[in-house]
Amino acid sequence: MAEEITMPPMGQTTKNLKILAWHKSEGDRVEQGDILLEVETDKAAVEVESYAAGTLLKVLHPEGDVVEVGSLIAYVGEPGEEVGAEAAGGDRGSAAPVHEEFSRAAAAADAQAGPAPAGKVLASPVARKLARDHGLDIGSLQGTGPGGRVKKQDVLDAVETARAAGAVQAREAEAVPRAAGVPAAGAGLEGVPAQGRIEEPSKIRRAVAERLQHSFRNIPHIYLTARFDMSAASRTLRASRESFGVRLTYTHLILQAAGRALRREPAVNRLWLEDGRIKLLGSSSVGLAVAGEESLIVAAIPEPDRMSLGALAEYTAGAVKRARTGRLIGEDLRQCALTVSNLGMYGVEQFAAIIDPQQTAILAVGRIAEEPVVRDGGLFSRPMMSVTLSADHRVVDGVEAARFLAALGRSLEGIGE
Repeated sequence: MAEEITMPPMGQTTKNLKILAWHKSEGDRVEQGDILLEVETDKAAVEVESYAAGTLLKVLHPEGDVVEVGSLIAYVGEPGEEVGAEAAGGDRGSAAPVHEEFSRAAAAADAQAGPAPAGKVLASPVARKLARDHGLDIGSLQGTGPGGRVKKQDVLDAVETARAAGAVQAREAEAVPRAAGVPAAGAGLEGVPAQGRIEEPSKIRRAVAERLQHSFRNIPHIYLTARFDMSAASRTLRASRESFGVRLTYTHLILQAAGRALRREPAVNRLWLEDGRIKLLGSSSVGLAVAGEESLIVAAIPEPDRMSLGALAEYTAGAVKRARTGRLIGEDLRQCALTVSNLGMYGVEQFAAIIDPQQTAILAVGRIAEEPVVRDGGLFSRPMMSVTLSADHRVVDGVEAARFLAALGRSLEGIGE
């Protein structure tokens, strides 16, 4: 019997997803785990893997459709096998209702991007908007992504080339005497931001703004700050770099310690549900905040406390790359109660972060700096780090949050013992 493929959930608040591209066509062989299609969430483009093996018998929704989570989108089975009435009759509307307002917004965004040239142009939503903002024809750009997909960097390279050409023209014009009242060459060059110009935020930036506003308005935040001695962590990091031959950072150690702390203090490893109930998570997965092309993106790291440092570094590198290029997979969106946001590499001493509306807490990590510390009556120099935990007070009491921080500190300060 043919297997029904439904639109998978991509987070608690994402109800409708736009199909950006099908990676398989009807009649193609599909293996379990193959990338079947690519969809757009309010954060990024996400690749959806097939959970069935066989032949892609029927696609119920073409590229561009906005589909509700849980709706039927395709059938996978044996060649010539009968499929459901929805596929036979082609009634996509009854099989997958679409949120009208979301659909109109998506259609408007596509219309602003302009018609695609002959032979479909593959481009990320960010690249399309950037090209549109700079007056570039997306179809004229050479994409360096998979299948010739135009990425943000491709557009930026084209913009830089155009600016360089404009600068040459400006220098040539400066050699020509100007009449009184004629503005200098190069004044008001196209592509140069004008002071005071008002811009419309991108779809992703608007979605992020709404999510954060909703979080700060509706989640009662509680903040706790602690300072940890990172001497043992520093020694472990140096030794591990030599042993594994991979680039390890303090972030990897913090992710591991956060996973252990969640397992030891499960009160933080819970979620507040929309119906007012609390859900306990069985996994100690930890989110990692990554600076994407247009916004901060959270990629889930599955149970980092159960990975070796080498495996964790390798997995994290892949997750960061997918987040920065907007190519997340389903595993990157798994549920987790806590996110780690590290700004220490930018010299930030300490900060407090806003909780993701789908989570319970966020750990804001500041820089590590040598400071004088009193130990056993003596004065010593130690690498110290400040962290601030923002927690949902509906789920976590102050003492429970404090216990989590204490468990985190014991893990970090006791590494290697």
